[in-house]
Amino acid sequence: MLVGVMSFLGLMPVGCGGSAAPSQPPIAAERCCPHVVLLRSDGTVEEVTEGVEPRWLPGHKQLIFKRWGETPDGQATQDLWITNRNGTVTRQLTFNGLDQVRFIGVGGHPPLIAYADDFGIWTMTVNGRDRHIIVRDHGIANALAVSPDGSKIAFATNSEPGHPASLHVVNVLTKRQTIAFRGTIHTCSVNSPTWSPDSRWIAFALCTNTGGLNLENGIWAATPNGGRLRQILMNAYSPAWSPDGEWIAFVTQKEITKTLEQRNAVGQIRPDGSDKELLTPFERNPGDPGPLESLSW
Repeated sequence: MLVGVMSFLGLMPVGCGGSAAPSQPPIAAERCCPHVVLLRSDGTVEEVTEGVEPRWLPGHKQLIFKRWGETPDGQATQDLWITNRNGTVTRQLTFNGLDQVRFIGVGGHPPLIAYADDFGIWTMTVNGRDRHIIVRDHGIANALAVSPDGSKIAFATNSEPGHPASLHVVNVLTKRQTIAFRGTIHTCSVNSPTWSPDSRWIAFALCTNTGGLNLENGIWAATPNGGRLRQILMNAYSPAWSPDGEWIAFVTQKEITKTLEQRNAVGQIRPDGSDKELLTPFERNPGDPGPLESLSW
């Protein structure tokens, strides 16, 4: 059942309007090429370590992320690593070789790590032990997120013939699956699921083909059982729900007229679609690194 499209306000100046409370932890993100960074509420960015797709562990004292490596014969690998929030202590968690880790999710108390590789979706503890395969999907998982209580994993799937991109939820214990959002032939992709702290909603990025080369990107939210669906905002992707449930961070994009460049900025919005504002500017100073992507709050 589709709930009415939600209204939202125009962009406010950076640092103005309904800013997140000072007690909020920084947003973890990846920045080319490639680094894990922290975006603080005052707009400053702190580099943590080399890696991509960072995910906060509960408590916001440690980060899980991916890092590229290579085998002795020079073939590329990608494994899971863990670091403290300032990057001074870093440790490798998986040694999968050519079976590369592709997507990460973290949640629960004690923390449960989920990751996707070419064989399916796995879970393990933060010390890299007790690995269990939850879904055998042969590489169709596109992104995933663990529920705050660690009982469920939301994961997006790529489009396959006869099976459009969709958002699924699997119970970690029973392995029973439900569909939170079922795509159509017009669905380009489903990506970046993120749970609300009360586990009642999953926000995700949705790309829709509106005809020809015209694509619409937006952030939507669905209930885990697929009973409700609502739109939060358009021209945005990579959502991340704040720990207090009051905000959803996102990445948005626009063309800079004078240079004809596509520039990204990070913003935040209330889950009801109000109080939309930028946390970083679209314009960057000369010599600044690349845009922030793959947010985790």
